[in-house]
Amino acid sequence: MTLHYMDGCEAYNDQSSFEQKVQSLVVPRFAQFGTATIITGRLQGKAVDIPISTTETEKFKFSLSPGSALISDFITDPMILGLAIRIVTLPTGLISMPIMRAVASPNDPGCEVLLRMDGAGGTFRFDHYKGFFGVASPTLLVSSANDPFALNTWVYLEIRMFCNDVTGTCDIRVNTSSILTFGPGNNGPPAVDDDILVSQQIFFTGTSGEVHIDDIYHLLDDGLGRTTYLGDSVVETLRPSSDGATTDWAPNTGTEHYLLVDEIGFDGDTTYVSTISVSDIELFNVADLVFVVGQIWGTSVTTSERLEGAGTREIQHVYRSPAPVLTNGPTLTVDSQSYESHLTIWEQNPDTAANWTPAEIDAAQFGLELTL
Repeated sequence: MTLHYMDGCEAYNDQSSFEQKVQSLVVPRFAQFGTATIITGRLQGKAVDIPISTTETEKFKFSLSPGSALISDFITDPMILGLAIRIVTLPTGLISMPIMRAVASPNDPGCEVLLRMDGAGGTFRFDHYKGFFGVASPTLLVSSANDPFALNTWVYLEIRMFCNDVTGTCDIRVNTSSILTFGPGNNGPPAVDDDILVSQQIFFTGTSGEVHIDDIYHLLDDGLGRTTYLGDSVVETLRPSSDGATTDWAPNTGTEHYLLVDEIGFDGDTTYVSTISVSDIELFNVADLVFVVGQIWGTSVTTSERLEGAGTREIQHVYRSPAPVLTNGPTLTVDSQSYESHLTIWEQNPDTAANWTPAEIDAAQFGLELTL
C-alpha cells in the first residue's frame, strides 16, 4: 500500500491555515474546520480539538482525495487510517461521529466507521455500517465492546476498511489490539469510482463533548507492498532552519531565505521567496528530528505557492542528499493567483531505495524547483 497522506497538525495555526493547507490538497467542499481549535499535541507540536455539536457549521472534516480527482480504486484495495485520538468528555446526549467514511461518487452510500458516544449512558463504542447517515438508511454490521479505552487518554486508533458487496472487511485496532472485526461480507457497493473521507460529522443531538486528534496517516493502493498497519505513529514537522546549498529564488525582504518560509500557519504575502526563471532551485536545511528515533515510514514535503498573474507554471519538490545528489519529485501544477499547498511524499530514500533513517533526514536538504 502507498502512504497517501500524513499530518501532524502542525500547520493548523487557526481555521484559515487549516483550510489553506487542506483545501488545496483535496476536494474543497470536503474540507471544513468548523469551531475546532488548536491545542498542544499528543507528544509534541499541535493537535486538533474538536468540540462536539449538532450544527453543520461546526463540523470538522476533510477528504483524502488528491486534488479535485476522486480516488477510483479503493474498491479493489483496502485502505488504512491511523490517528491518535483522545475522547476528553462525552456529550450530554447521543452522538455518532464518522471517523472513516468511503463515499462513492456522487452519492452512493458506501460504508463507514462511527464513534458512538452516549453521554446519558456514560459509554462509547465504535460501529461499522453499510451505508451512512444523510444519504441512505445505513445498516449496522458490527460494534465494538463499550468503552474500549479510558476517557481523557491518548490512544492510537487504526482502521482497515475494504468496502465491497461480497468480500468487504473492516478491522479496528487500539494500541495494536483488535477491538472490532467484520467480514468478509457485504458492507458496500460493487466496483465504482469512490472518494474517501476522514471526517468528524455530527448527526444526532447532544452537546458539550470534546475529542482531540493528532498524528494522522493514510494508506491506499498498491505501492511498496505494505498490507498491514503501521502501528502507533508520530508525525514530526520540521521547518526550515537555515538556507541550503542553492538559493536561486529571491527573498521579498532581507537576505536569509529560510526566515521567510518557516512560519507556523501561512502568512500570505507578508514573507516569501519568488522566481520567474525555469530551473531555479531553492533549498533549505531543516531542524533535526527529536521525537522520531526508529522506523520512518515516509517523508512529506509541503509548500504553498501562487502565481503573480494568469497562466500555469509547474514545480517539483527537491531532495538533496549529502553526496550531494538532487532528486526531484513528481510535477505539481501551480495555476492559481491564490496560495495553494502542494505535497510530495517519499516513502523511501531515493538514494538508497530503503526506508529513511533519522540520520538521513537530519543531513538532508529539501526545497523546490520551478520546472515550467
